[in-house]
Amino acid sequence: MSNVQQINIQEIQKKLVDSINHTDWYGLLNHFITKSEFQEILEELLFQVEEGKRFVPKIKNTLNAFKECSFKELKVVVIGQDPYPWLYKNHPDGTVADGLAFSCGNSMKIQPSLQYIFDAMGKAEEDRNPDLKYLANQGVLLLNSAFTVEVNKPGTHYHIWKPFMNIILDTICHNKSDIVFILLGKVAQQFEDMITGDNLILKASHPATAGYNKGVWDCSDVFNKTNEYLLDRDKTIIQW
Repeated sequence: MSNVQQINIQEIQKKLVDSINHTDWYGLLNHFITKSEFQEILEELLFQVEEGKRFVPKIKNTLNAFKECSFKELKVVVIGQDPYPWLYKNHPDGTVADGLAFSCGNSMKIQPSLQYIFDAMGKAEEDRNPDLKYLANQGVLLLNSAFTVEVNKPGTHYHIWKPFMNIILDTICHNKSDIVFILLGKVAQQFEDMITGDNLILKASHPATAGYNKGVWDCSDVFNKTNEYLLDRDKTIIQW
């Protein structure tokens, strides 16, 4: 690797660390983000760019989920599959993906997966906010199995981010209990073995599969089950 590449990666790494410095995730994730293992993730992304490939969201937005959901308030972890793999030229970031799983905060246009989620929540049309910060701010950590994806090519970055996902889940399970983990889709469900301790695991198909099922998504009632679990533990329920 050239000195220029190394400097770029170190600069990116520092900016990502700084981006969560004000959050209570900093002390938990800093030890990984500042180390060589995270550098390897950035190196792979840079290598792909040098090969002419483009990924979304922008690297500066990859840790947005941790900025919006504090570790202290964490109650629910939702894990999906890929970020939205499309570009969106009418936003400065140029991407549909905004760093929170299923959220459409850049375009403010509800994508089909989010539409199915809102349907399953029973949410009125006028209450459907495409920007899911409102969930993150209630203690819902919205993660994708990969924090980036090659444009228009779902499934391309799972291997890159798996070490980081393992660290995140291990960190949560060693420091928290009574957390609800909602695993949406087969890719997310591969992380089930990483979830230990006194927590609840709920599983359902990914909402994108509804397109192959005549427009009906079987959510396995994960949203109601989540709130029932939280109520049983005297926790504030999520206003889905």
